[in-house]
Amino acid sequence: MTTVHQALAAVMAEVREVRKGERNKQQGFNFRGIDAVVNAVGPALRKHGVVIAPTKTEHHIASKNTAKGTPMNFVTVTVDYTVFGPEGDHFTGQVSAESFDAGDKGTAKAMSVAYRTFLLQALCLPTDDPDPDLDTYQEQRPAQSQPRQEGPNWAEHYQAALAKGPENFAAFLQWAKKQGGPAEMIQAGEQQLAKHKGGQAVEGEVLTDAN
Repeated sequence: MTTVHQALAAVMAEVREVRKGERNKQQGFNFRGIDAVVNAVGPALRKHGVVIAPTKTEHHIASKNTAKGTPMNFVTVTVDYTVFGPEGDHFTGQVSAESFDAGDKGTAKAMSVAYRTFLLQALCLPTDDPDPDLDTYQEQRPAQSQPRQEGPNWAEHYQAALAKGPENFAAFLQWAKKQGGPAEMIQAGEQQLAKHKGGQAVEGEVLTDAN
């Protein structure tokens, strides 16, 4: 009895690599298309009785614009592929893929990328791609604005100075004038001091007879 893992290992032994033999002329890079991968892998899969089928798919479509303002369909898929062996036993693997398309081919493109990715990973095929550790990127976060400096809590300072007596209260009013304190507050405070000079108690203070 040949298990699915043994059959897949036999496929891996026959298919060693799939080079990037195709060229994207618009963006100027080499790539391996789905046809190249399937043509390389298909004969070995059939020979060893291995069948790979998508058994579950999650599919999302969003609309985005290119830098030139062209509306495009942005498609993402997550696909479960089940690998069946010649005896019927199986295992499942999952891959995700995405595509960008101006027409009705976005889903087909994303599914092709998903299948190609699954075959490359399941069969451990060399890709000639740069190692992910070759480049390092650091996230650039927007500068945080400085917290707004709040002004003095005039009401709190007013009450605190008033409770400490006329000398402290008078000093507070002078400081408040220099700091641009509320005019109504300063006027009310000066009235409080005037009452004190006229023999009336300032709120928060008890007058004593000096004689």
